[in-house]
Amino acid sequence: PGQYRAIGPVVNMPDFYEAFNIGEDSPLYRADSVRVVIW
Repeated sequence: PGQYRAIGPVVNMPDFYEAFNIGEDSPLYRADSVRVVIW
């Protein structure tokens, strides 16, 4: 679904949280331990 294609990748990027002031209380927040790291 389009929702996951658009939101899925960015919730793994630390810059996303800084740019939009996403905190632990946000539904978009994903803990560091479950974020995908490729390199």
